[in-house]
Amino acid sequence: MRNVIIVICLLLVGEFVYADDRIDDVYFAEKPINMIISVKKDSLIYFPNPVKVKDDFANHAEIMVTNDVVLIKAKSIFDSKKIIFQDLVTSKVYIFSVSSGNGKSPRNVRVILPKKETNNKAVMSEKGAYITLTQHASMSLYYPERYMPNTRGIREVKLNKEDASYFVSFNAKATPISAWKGFGLFITAIKITNLESEKINIDPRKHFRGDWLFLTPQHSWLGEISNNITTVYVISERPFWEALL
Repeated sequence: MRNVIIVICLLLVGEFVYADDRIDDVYFAEKPINMIISVKKDSLIYFPNPVKVKDDFANHAEIMVTNDVVLIKAKSIFDSKKIIFQDLVTSKVYIFSVSSGNGKSPRNVRVILPKKETNNKAVMSEKGAYITLTQHASMSLYYPERYMPNTRGIREVKLNKEDASYFVSFNAKATPISAWKGFGLFITAIKITNLESEKINIDPRKHFRGDWLFLTPQHSWLGEISNNITTVYVISERPFWEALL
């Protein structure tokens, strides 16, 4: 596997928001950002770079992190609680003070850094095509219909969906789901089902075969019985089966 770039727990989502969904620009000043979410409707948080959740908030809200955008919806009504996100490019920590309600128009937030903290564009542009392709694939498969992407220059392509277990180096079933082409590259989503009798902590550098430019699993681990399925996204210069063999 060459030049693999790894981003655990995906994937970008673009600004696919209806006109009545207001987005508040918040200039980050190292202080907690106040936000009210809803049990009735998703809220969106846009970050300058891909992020990950640093603490367990699963008891309070449904959270889907897709690189630089977070989709969040409350499970119940609760008072102010802290949730922390970490920037995967700069390691910067963002603290949100989140509470919930029954509102039909919860707050959507775009976090903006002061100009002096804006990241080097060259660093991000190196990954731009990979992230955009992964965003498109992830949203196409798993996001609500109203967020279905229509990314210019990316189109779905035909894919042989036969068993591809050779792709995985441990005991697992691998099945290609869908593939797209864009920017002269191919991205393929592969469903992985763990068949081992133990939990697998995914190591993209040793658990997958093939000639990939970019590889990112949906989750960082696979359970032995429950939670034993994930999706892996791979980007290559050639179609999936040619890059695998």
